[in-house]
Amino acid sequence: MKNSINIPIEINSALKRLKWIVQKKGYDEDCDAFNSILAYFEEMQKKIIEQTPLLTKFFIWIFLQKSLFQNKNGNPINARQIINEINEISQTTYDDLLKEMQERVPLIRFEMLYKDYEQEERALQKIMYQNRIPAQESETLENEFNKDDLFNVLEARKRKIKTIEKDLARVLNTPYTKEEAEHFIRNEVTHLILTNTTL
Repeated sequence: MKNSINIPIEINSALKRLKWIVQKKGYDEDCDAFNSILAYFEEMQKKIIEQTPLLTKFFIWIFLQKSLFQNKNGNPINARQIINEINEISQTTYDDLLKEMQERVPLIRFEMLYKDYEQEERALQKIMYQNRIPAQESETLENEFNKDDLFNVLEARKRKIKTIEKDLARVLNTPYTKEEAEHFIRNEVTHLILTNTTL
């Protein structure tokens, strides 16, 4: 048998079931007792919201962001799925999230240092198209490009790939240590709590 203390998500379902039983089979005293339980539960919910404003704001923000993500991907917004995902996050251990952070931060760093790797190739492609023989003037009825221009574009592409690989290797070979992650988390979480708490 499940322990209701460990599954608070089922409290609303339990209250609905209890309400149905009281309405169908209960006496006046049972209705009064149920209303007292309901009033207590609603008051407890209000106190939780008042006592955890930061967590409440995070819940709202995550819910809205996941709704936008579903909508942008052409999927119908599924509130229950979003709540289930948030519950999964809350059940994930600190250590597991810390490991995931260590894995992802190097890639985030690469995104942050991103530069316009395509610039040289774009400029050479522009020259190549300017010097081409258009398809309507070509015997093959296809664009004909100058061999030197094509060679320059291909060489620029090789240089681009090498530069990306070099930058990516540099970032990935610089590990984001557990100590760095914990230091960052401590600082930012402490700042959040202090700026959102009245001492």
